[in-house]
Amino acid sequence: MRKTTPISAWAAALALFAFTAGGAPADIAIHDAWIAETPPAATVAAGYLTLENNGSETLTVTGAESPACERVEFHRMEMDGDVARMRPQETLSVEPGGTLELSSGGTHLMLIRPLQLTAGQKIPIRFTLAGGEEITFEAVVRARGHGSHEHHGH
Repeated sequence: MRKTTPISAWAAALALFAFTAGGAPADIAIHDAWIAETPPAATVAAGYLTLENNGSETLTVTGAESPACERVEFHRMEMDGDVARMRPQETLSVEPGGTLELSSGGTHLMLIRPLQLTAGQKIPIRFTLAGGEEITFEAVVRARGHGSHEHHGH
């Protein structure tokens, strides 16, 4: 019996994800999507991007997924007195003509139980919109310490 290596499993997952991925509607743009590099055995990774709504209706992202992790969640940092807390969000919304920046210290993507991600990799992510449309894009993995926000123990 042939044993599947993590690298070949990763490649197969990426191929399946790319094959089933939907395109992006013309009135939605995603800019500067990136994920912070993970150390070995990381339990989370943070992802950032700018989502632009060039349409005439509110854009609502209801879910996200990637073959690079167990699941993707939307999180927002809030201050509770002097303590920063991460709070899950059910959706992301962008008004017509507006932008939403997912950034360190604010709203961001949280990749739960990611594979080890190394600088330079391109990771596919798929957003599901209210109404069922899908947007698929790639996020580049950036080296820790190069604009990345550390999320150890999050």
